[in-house]
Amino acid sequence: MTVLADKDQRIRALTDLGVTLLVEAAAGTGKTSLLAGRVVGLLASGIPPREIAAITFTEFAAGELRQRITAYLDAMAAGVVPEELRIAYPDGPTSEQRAALITARKRFDELTCSTIHGLCHTLLRTFAVEAAIDPGADILDRDQTDLAFRTIFDRWLRDRLDRPEANDAMARTAQHDPIRAEKLLREFAEFRRRHRTARPLPANIAAGDDVPFGDAVREFRHWFNTSEGPPAAEQDVIELERLAAHFRGRFDRLPEFDELWELAHPPRVEIMRKKKMDLQRYQHLSVWRRAKGNEDGTRLAEDAKTHYDGCVNAFRQLIGKIATAILERFAKELDDLMARFASFKRHAAVLDFDDLLNMTRDVLRRDARVRQAAAKRFGRVLVEEFQDTDPIQAEILFLLAGPDEPTLRWSDQILRAWPAFYGGRSEAGDLPLSWRGHRDLSTCAGRHRAAVPPKRDPGRFQFSLLCGHP
Repeated sequence: MTVLADKDQRIRALTDLGVTLLVEAAAGTGKTSLLAGRVVGLLASGIPPREIAAITFTEFAAGELRQRITAYLDAMAAGVVPEELRIAYPDGPTSEQRAALITARKRFDELTCSTIHGLCHTLLRTFAVEAAIDPGADILDRDQTDLAFRTIFDRWLRDRLDRPEANDAMARTAQHDPIRAEKLLREFAEFRRRHRTARPLPANIAAGDDVPFGDAVREFRHWFNTSEGPPAAEQDVIELERLAAHFRGRFDRLPEFDELWELAHPPRVEIMRKKKMDLQRYQHLSVWRRAKGNEDGTRLAEDAKTHYDGCVNAFRQLIGKIATAILERFAKELDDLMARFASFKRHAAVLDFDDLLNMTRDVLRRDARVRQAAAKRFGRVLVEEFQDTDPIQAEILFLLAGPDEPTLRWSDQILRAWPAFYGGRSEAGDLPLSWRGHRDLSTCAGRHRAAVPPKRDPGRFQFSLLCGHP
């Protein structure tokens, strides 16, 4: 009989139900079975099904997880221990555990086993007044949301272009290149929809912003001529001078939007990367060596590269300032579009998947009573594939499992001792078998990769319990 190298850790994960754990292991090592077994262990200890939330990230996976929990529950209630749980229950469940499981089976439909969007929907229906939503609101799926947003975007853009205002950024952009402008605006609008709190950095355009790039190019030209640079290396200087001429004098006063748009599209030169606005690395080191000899050529080539890199950095900073100013203007212009989309959903009494996440996060953040009631309602939170959470999803889970008064930075808070169990696959290969206790789950999760993982033994499960909060 094969003895699992991580037997003790597995037993602890199945039976030590009063700690917060982060479990990480490679694919196929039994994380889902472990999570399902822990749910059954909670039920066997007398935790009501309605206080447990088992979360995964697709409807299909949630259905499979519920089936596995059901199978384990039925078997254990009948006194039969599934093979995956025998290491924790070698003598079978006690009579008290069987009685608790039989009771739990009668109310098993109260257990939440869903995606995180499903969990959020449950919370929003429960706290609809506090979240300021219609409790009967329907949920739009991804395709329905995309169709609705595209329709509203098309109508909004048509209205803007049919009745442009003075110095209208949308109209000016469309005048320059209608097809590209629509594509750009649509992509930016989709980004705003999916990242609702994202805002560009504030514009920092100032008079004379073209001067540093122009000075860097002039210095390069002066050095090149003084050094009697080889003709084969001069083309870089010529092309940099073309770029500098595009910007020269255009910042004597602050440019309007249409001027910014033109400045953001300098002439294409050979030293630009393909299909990008960035400039290539310096390519002529060998040219200098051939022209000036190995010793002098190497020194001059390095000097040329230094001058060239200075021009590239100045160019990037200038283009970055221009792009930031354009994005800030676009963001303001798109506020009306986002308001129209929100108005449509409000009047149609519908929510999209992003609403479920954002509204749940917001109400948990701002309302201590909701946060405390939700934490009491879901006293045990188990999450499969935790590494797939995005920041909003992770914050929701931490707010449920965190202290009554969370810190300003949700990722800095210390989780309570009992509610959370996070499982996920290793992204760095198989992990060494280890157990580490830590009071701050996020800190531990961020530091655990310091060890070099061993090569996996295909005949064994490799499992790592990384965090606990005793």
